Amino acid sequence: TSSGTVGHSLSLGRADAVTVLGSSAALADAAATMTCNQVQSANDVQRALDFAQQIEGVMGVIIIVGDQIGAWGDVELVSI
Repeated sequence: TSSGTVGHSLSLGRADAVTVLGSSAALADAAATMTCNQVQSANDVQRALDFAQQIEGVMGVIIIVGDQIGAWGDVELVSI
């Protein structure tokens, strides 16, 4: 998971959270950071999902920006 609004790490993006499911932890971490950097507003969610889909080894993505959420791939969103 990468965040441009939470935590101490430097991020160039503005997503509240980007979580990536990948073939390895290192790939998922790098892809989450790269994808988060694509997001400057909620209007960028679909473009960032499209970006992440092109990364070999990425199996799923969830992006949260404010009250917007986007998901793609091998993820299941459920009500709690």
